[in-house]
Amino acid sequence: METTLNLHLPGDFTVACELFHVEEAELLQGLLDHLSVHGVFSDAEGEAPEAMAAAFFQRFVLRLTESRPMPPIPAERKALHYRHLQRVLALARSGTASNEEGCRQAVEEWHSELNL
Repeated sequence: METTLNLHLPGDFTVACELFHVEEAELLQGLLDHLSVHGVFSDAEGEAPEAMAAAFFQRFVLRLTESRPMPPIPAERKALHYRHLQRVLALARSGTASNEEGCRQAVEEWHSELNL
């Protein structure tokens, strides 16, 4: 999925990118490319980009939910999420590379059903 976003890039971020000769868009795309549902639920640890992206996402969501309540999810959509999440969790926690690919396929099907 491709989208166009308007973002406010903080000075610290742009200076860090300048300092290390990294394009802002390249860094943000790298974070997005390494974030996966499998990584968030597979207990991945370490310094691999996938583990770091998952850890950042988990901490960000935790901080966000502490500062504001989550909006209610309609029952039909909640059932859809629950059904897909059960499948993804089973694949993610099995810990094999083939299940990572299966997890990605399951997430693609989930995304397709959400009509995003």
